[in-house]
Amino acid sequence: MGMTGAHAAVYIGKDHSQDIALNIIKIDRLYAARPQPESQPKPDKPPDKPPDKPNDHRGLCKEHLGLHLNTIAEGAAKIAELRQKNSDTPVTPADHDFRGIKRHIAWMIRDWARLNAARIIAAAVEHRCDLIVFESLRGNRLPGYDQLGDDNNRKKLEGVLYAYGQVRRKVAEKAVERGMRVVTVPYFKSSQHCSSCGKPQMNLGLWRKNKKDRKFKCEHCKCELDSDANAARVLARVFRDEIRLPSPEIL
Repeated sequence: MGMTGAHAAVYIGKDHSQDIALNIIKIDRLYAARPQPESQPKPDKPPDKPPDKPNDHRGLCKEHLGLHLNTIAEGAAKIAELRQKNSDTPVTPADHDFRGIKRHIAWMIRDWARLNAARIIAAAVEHRCDLIVFESLRGNRLPGYDQLGDDNNRKKLEGVLYAYGQVRRKVAEKAVERGMRVVTVPYFKSSQHCSSCGKPQMNLGLWRKNKKDRKFKCEHCKCELDSDANAARVLARVFRDEIRLPSPEIL
């Protein structure tokens, strides 16, 4: 899964069957109040595609989230300045500060995860899958709201849009109901490895250039395919122990 889309590789046993583009969507809705409980009538389903207006920044997108993160960062600086006058130790934002905005962000991410988990499960059911493999991303930890700054804001801005953990947990819940299993495999540098020959790319400049165009061209075996599809195939081979990724702790 990425900010521009997502792919899955479908296998029958050890044989690659096909690559499918997952219909990952964003939420184009603002909550003026807490969403209604599921026992009450549900609101109209949000559109699959964002509005055509170029400056419409509703829903879970960089601009919307960035607005809230900047509000928290600016407000936290002012609060810390006021509280510092009565304290001899460095002051950081408390958990209750800006809880309304934080809750609003959490609601957006929660519903985004639910919607995309449903799309992933639907694809798995359609292709009669009994096993779903995710990349673990356990090494990716976002900074807390007490560590806001320009660089940390950027990390939260990028990382929170994925919400990998929430999507994976929701997929696991739905998968168990359908007799499927969900497993995770190491992720580090998976997109830099070739799914065909299994070798890592040494020319990172060329790799980054191709990735911007959503292409993967192996410098070793000359294999060419969509970058997201290549990463999905790599995860399948990592699960079967045919490719071993480096550990981030030893680099």
